[in-house]
Formats: sequence, C-alpha cells, structure tokens
Amino acid sequence: MIVEKLDWLRHAGLQIFSLDIQPDGSRFATAGGDHKVRIWSMTALQSSDQGPSQPRLLATLRDHFGSVNCVRWAKGGHFIASGSDDNLILVHKRHPGSGTTEFGSGEPPDAENWKTLLTLRGHSADVVDLGWSPDDSMIASCSLDNSVRIWSALNGNLISVLMGHTSLVKGVAWDPVGSFLATQSDDKTVIIWHTGNWSMIHRAEGPWEKTVGFTFSRRLAWSPCGHFITTTHGFQEPSHTAPVLERGEWCTSFDFVGHNAPVVAVRYNHSMFRKAPDSKKNGGANDASGGDSAPYNVIAMGSQDCNITVWTTASPRPVFVGKHFFTQSVVDLSWSTDGYTLLCCSLDGTVASFSFEAKELGLKVTDGEMQEFKKTRYGDQNVRGLTLVESASQLILEAAAAKQLATSVGTVEVQSSVAEKAPEVPPPESAATNRKTRVLQQTEYRGADGRRRIIPKPLEQDCKENEAPDGAKGIGYEVFNPPQSSKNGLTTGLRSDVRERLSTLEGDGTGRQGTDTRPKTADVCMTDRLVAGAGGELPKQVSRISTSKLLIQPASSPGVLTFEIHPSLEAPICLEARPAGTQQKGGTAEANGVVDSSLETDIVCSQGGKILWWDRVKRKATILTGNSNFWAVAGDDNSVQIYTVAGRQALPLLILSSPAAFMDCDKDWSLLLLTGCGSLHMWDIRNSTSILLESVYALLSCYPSTPSEAGQVRVVSARISEVGAPLVVLENHHAFLFHMDLKCWLRIADSFPSSTFCEFSPILTSMRAKAGPAQKKAGSLCVDGTSFNLLKASAHELGSYNNRSQLESQMGAALALRSAEEYRRCLLAYARCLARDADKSRLRELCEELLGPRQSPGIDESKDPAVPPRWDPCILGMKKRDLLKQDVLPAMASNRAIQRLLSEFVDLLTEIESRVQQGLPEGSSP
Repeated sequence: MIVEKLDWLRHAGLQIFSLDIQPDGSRFATAGGDHKVRIWSMTALQSSDQGPSQPRLLATLRDHFGSVNCVRWAKGGHFIASGSDDNLILVHKRHPGSGTTEFGSGEPPDAENWKTLLTLRGHSADVVDLGWSPDDSMIASCSLDNSVRIWSALNGNLISVLMGHTSLVKGVAWDPVGSFLATQSDDKTVIIWHTGNWSMIHRAEGPWEKTVGFTFSRRLAWSPCGHFITTTHGFQEPSHTAPVLERGEWCTSFDFVGHNAPVVAVRYNHSMFRKAPDSKKNGGANDASGGDSAPYNVIAMGSQDCNITVWTTASPRPVFVGKHFFTQSVVDLSWSTDGYTLLCCSLDGTVASFSFEAKELGLKVTDGEMQEFKKTRYGDQNVRGLTLVESASQLILEAAAAKQLATSVGTVEVQSSVAEKAPEVPPPESAATNRKTRVLQQTEYRGADGRRRIIPKPLEQDCKENEAPDGAKGIGYEVFNPPQSSKNGLTTGLRSDVRERLSTLEGDGTGRQGTDTRPKTADVCMTDRLVAGAGGELPKQVSRISTSKLLIQPASSPGVLTFEIHPSLEAPICLEARPAGTQQKGGTAEANGVVDSSLETDIVCSQGGKILWWDRVKRKATILTGNSNFWAVAGDDNSVQIYTVAGRQALPLLILSSPAAFMDCDKDWSLLLLTGCGSLHMWDIRNSTSILLESVYALLSCYPSTPSEAGQVRVVSARISEVGAPLVVLENHHAFLFHMDLKCWLRIADSFPSSTFCEFSPILTSMRAKAGPAQKKAGSLCVDGTSFNLLKASAHELGSYNNRSQLESQMGAALALRSAEEYRRCLLAYARCLARDADKSRLRELCEELLGPRQSPGIDESKDPAVPPRWDPCILGMKKRDLLKQDVLPAMASNRAIQRLLSEFVDLLTEIESRVQQGLPEGSSP
C-alpha cells in the first residue's frame, strides 16, 4: 500500500469540498472554496516530474460565482457537472485546442479547453450534491432549499421536482440499475424514489433519529451490485455509524461502526472483488467452488473525526483505517477505474492518495462478470424500458387482439387470392383506350384577384353508372363515377385524376400553397358544380371570401405558437404548434426540408422537456388554448380541433363560417371562440352542447364617428370572464359583458370624456396604484399596452370626483361582474354622493331596497309557495340590511338636512332586528 499527500494540489489555500475521478482514469477533478473546478492529470500521481509535456493542472473552470460544493463526471467521461453556492449546476464539455487563463491571476493558460455546455437554474439555495444517471441521460441534484431536482442531460430541461423532504437535502445516489434514486436529508430520513414516475416508494427513518450536530454533507452511496445503500450520519451508542439499507425491503440490515464522529461521505468501489488465492493452498490455484470466491463490495468512508476507513462486505472489521492524514473533516472520496486507488479530500484544503494492492482488497471482478451478475439478478438492462405485463387480463386481451388481427389478415388474403384470378377477364378496350387518348377539356377564367385559373371539365364514362368493368372489382381498378345531375342542376362528382391535377394548380389567392390538396379540391369541386349548373360559364361574382371583408381579422401565426398551463406542484405543461418538419432550437423553428411547413403543423404537448403526445394536422394552426381538461387548436381553414389532455381527439373537426380570431377557455369545460365574421360561439366541451351563439356586429358599429366607419372598430380581446360570461374589449376602450340571463350585451367600461365611465385624470394614477385582488377579479382590461381596471377608486375618491350617474353605472357593472368588494365600495360612494346633494327621493328608494318590503297582514311569503319572493335579503353574498346599517346610514349622517329620513330608517331597522331576535314576524308596514 502506498500513501501520498498531494501537497502540489491546492485551491488557493481554501477548502476543497469535492473530488471525482474520470471513468477512463486519465483525469480527476476537484471543487473548492475559490469558486473554481480544477481538472488534474492522473498521470501526475505516479510521476513526480512536471513539465510542459506532462502538466499536472489541465484546466480550471471559472464559471461559478460561489463555492463549488460538488463535482461529478458523467459515466461516459465526456461531461463534468458541478454544483455551487450560486444555486447553479453547470455542465462542461471539452473542446479541441488549449484553453485560456483568467486575466490577472498569474496562472499559465489551460492545457485543455473546457467550455460550459448547460446551465441548470431552478434551485433557490446552495447545491450540495449531484449525480448522473447510469445512462447519463439525467442529472439529480439536491439543495438546501429542501428539494431534489431531476434534469435532462440532453437539453437541460427540468424533468421533475421531488419535495418529500422537510429539511436540507444533502445527498443523492442513483441505483446502478436505474430504477431508483435515494436521497438523504437533515430531516433524519432517507427517501427512495421510483425513476419511472418519480413517486416516493419508501421513507426510512429509524437509524438517524438519535443523530446530533451539523454536517456539511450526507453523501450516501449505492453498491455496484445494486443491493445495498450505505447512508451517512447514523448513531448507535456509543459510536457513530453508517447504516446500510437493503434493496426491496428498504430496511436497515447492518451498520458500519467505528468512527468517533459523524460519517459524512461514503463511496463504493466501481467493481466487486473476490479474495485473492492463498499461495500456500492448492498450489496457488483459486478454489472457485469455495466460499472465498464469492464476490463482495468495497467501500470507503470519510468522517468528521478526520479519519478514513475502507471496508468490505465480507468482513466485520475495516480493511484499512487512516488517521492523522487530515486536520479537518473528510468530505468526499473517489475510486479509480482499476479499483485500487482511492482519493480523499478534506476541508483543510488537501488531497491524499491511497494505493492498495490485490492482496489487500482482493481480485477485481471483470466488467463482463459484473454485467452478467446484474443481468441474472435484475434482467437485461437493454429491455428494461419495455413495459411488462402486470395482470392476467392483459394477457387475455392481447390474445383476443392477436386472434382478431389474424382474422382480418385472413380476410385480406382471401381477397387477394380472388384478385389473382380476376385479371383473366380483361377490362373493355374502349374504356382503356378512352382513358389514355381522350383530351382533357378545360375552362379558363380570371378571378377577382386577377389570377388566371384553369378548371378541368369532368368527363363522361362509357361504362355503366357506379359499376366497374367486369373483373375490375377487388383488384385496385379505378372505378369512375361520372358527375350526376341533381334536381337543382348541380353536378355531384369529380374524377379522381382531375383532383390529382388540381392539386398541382397555383394557390388560390389566400397565400396557401403546397402539397395539401383537400382545401383546394373542395374549392374547385364547388366551382365546377357552379360551372356545370350555369351552362359552363363561371359567374363573375363567385370568388373566395376575402379576409379584408371580414369584420374581425383572423389571427395569424408568426411561426411557432406556444400555450402553457401551470398545474399545482408540477412543471408547466406546454402545447406547441410549429410548422411540420421543423425542430425547436433556441426559441426559433428551423426547417429540415422534409415537408412543406406552410400546410402541415405539428402539435406537440410536453412537460418538463418530456413530450407527452404529438399530432400532425394538415392545416396551419393560428390559435391555441387549453386547461387541465382539454386543448383547443384553431386552424386557418376555419376549423377547430379539440384534444383531450392525453392527446385524443375529443370531437370531430369543428368547421366554422370563417377563421377564428380569438379563443379562450375557463378552468372547467367552457370554450369561447370569436370568428372573423363576428360570430361568438361558447360551447360546453364535456357535454358537447352550445351555451351561446351571438354576434358582435352591433358592438363593432354602435358608436362610429361617421357612417363610413361602421364596423371598423377593432376587437382587441375576447375571453371568458370570471363570472363565466363572454367579455369583449374594443380598441376604443369599450368593454362589453354578455348577460347570460338578459341575453344581451352590457357596456361595463369605455374611455370617452363625455361618458359616464370616463376615467378622470386627477385620480387615474392613484386608482391604478391602489388596485387590489378584488379589482383584478372584476376584470383587468389591457388595451394597446394600457391597463385600466374597472371600479378601482376608493370610496372617498369616487365620492369626490365621480357623479351620480357614473356611480350608478359602476354599481351595475360590479353587480354584473359579481365583485362584492367593488359593489360595496361604490354603494358607499353613491350614498355619500346622494347625501351630499340631499337627494331624499333616491336615498329613500335605496334604503327601502336594502331594508326590504314590510309584509302585508295575512300573507307570509315564506310559507306560501304560490307567491314568489319579491325581495332577496342578500346581494353578492352580503346581507342587504348589514350594508344599510354599516355603510348607507352612516353616510347619510354626513348631512343634517336629511336627518329625519335617517331617523325614520334607523327606527325601522331597529324594530326589525328586535323582532328577529325575539323570533317574531317582522310585522307590517306602520
């Protein structure tokens, strides 16, 4: 055994928190308090000479802004990840050439060029430990923010956030098979997570309950055989221990006992070992059948007692105990690829190397034997990703499906066998000759846009109607259905070869060109029918609806559309619509040249970088919306497709009268859509029913400046308000809410100076600044980047600046929006306004409405079901009499000119309250 203290390895005299040896054994990396990760040559451990051809320090990674707490190489050795006090995880990759140096540091340029590949942001506190998955596809990190985060090592996307711990998480370890992840925290627990769905499958609590004190880390480790998890910071009187959990039961089977202070880091050797043969027995041959040939694991431990121990699972005592090598706690360890060299680092800023011999640790098990051992115990890792059968019913249904498939295949074989005999009867020569030699007749015309179009005429067929020639059935012979004249003179058929020719025609003036033939064929079919019905002449007035004639311009997609929903305690779910054949790179869509992206769109739903489902539609998507129940995608061909959350088509394709201009949904199942022609649809997706069909034409032309401007006001927003009714906002700041009971539009906001909804400039700034949750609930309308809230002023401000008519309108708007706070605020301001003007008639009417009717003798509305209640004691969840007592009557007291009216209603309210307390009827009118 050889022990060496690497005095030449330093981090500017500061602490070293972590180290790790590259899997190929050529380099090792250290992380320290100088905010740097340093990469060293392993060759320097065997050689004392240092020169330009053999430098010890290969590179310094200077991208962190805090102490680097952990550094780990990927299993493939091409990447290195580090976690720091700056809450970041950085992934570096080596590039060709030599590196640079930090200006003013005095250090020589780096011998190797390592650059940052990924920056993983998400933790809100120090990153303490991290680990690569066995296949290097994911990175797990733990932090002092009590969370464990799983990242994609391919693109840096966040896959999952594990929030099972209640205190600082200080250690992570991957199962070498890839099925589980273990984490250890200061909450004195170890949690086992399933990597399939990231669910917690076990929480171990026992061995760490009596632990005391603080440790920098709790770096647990998983054995290479996958059966043991050795944890840290255990305690059993009178010693500190490293408890071991066994796979499956996840219970403590034994402990490594011997340290005088908490164990803070453990590291298993990458391979298993067998005891070396005894040269004195059997002539030096190893008895393969004996107990000595059983493989065992080797593990190293570092403790706050500054000591290092090396153990094997085949012995109750440590193989090696290293003392007096460090003056402070040992915080990390790493084994070399050959399994016989151990590196340890300490908070005293030093690193030590321990080189063992085969007679001390044993003979290393070969990699082939390790793979065969894992395959025997856990199955072939190459097929572990396959889904296994979990029930007998699954096998029964699979057998039934296979039988059904076999039946369908047999039917196809029978049809094909019949088809083989069919060619013995050739089709009529005349039909074949006509098909080859007949000249296609054409009609030329110019559309309203000036473009020249060629419309082929449908040809007649010599064979009988809807009947194929003899022997043509079942062999793929093209059956020709001639156009049939209906009663209205329109033809009802078009040859398939004509449709194919039509697909090559130039675009129809809407900017849509490409390989998608369905919309163009439909247009030409309709045009052809009109031509046939009009004696072959194309009517000049027949043309596509121009988008310039629409009341509302449809939405146009700039390229990639994105819509996100944010489930609670989960990563956001993102729905993307991007041109087909493109890949998302850096926030832009780049074409791969496979398909025409102008006509096909890829709909991709993903969460945390993982694609949940995918679909391709032959149209250009213009608007996306959705919630936790469904997704909706509007296309430029007047269509809307509804998807379930799993990506199934919930309904057939919805075809509208014009393209969608706005689309919105609530938190449940309601979907609102405003088309370009001004039709407003509102559907219940779950029940497949229509809630509302209304037009917004009256809103667009209600206040034009001149007759020529009718219908020219632009719609800037159409959505579902929080009360479940459509809310439409125009560019002139008019806002309209559709009243579902009155079946008409209510104007709830505008900005004209002469309007009762005018926002007075002296209080506009303070009104916006004081907008709270209730104002946001009432509805924040954003027009041209200007936010203005309904009913946002305080009672004092409204009473000082707003007139009576405005307050009445705002009370009605608050009632329509069901905003209790705004209604009460406006009611108070309204009462003060009436009291200031001594408007007794309006005050009396307001007080009577809040007080309620005094019942007539002999009639009890509560007991007579034939008499409908004439008065509701509550409004927006507030009791009307409480509003009268607490708001209106005190406001009336500000003007003594109406004190008699005030005294009258105070007496009435007192009388009613006393009768209610005594359980007596409220009485009749005096």
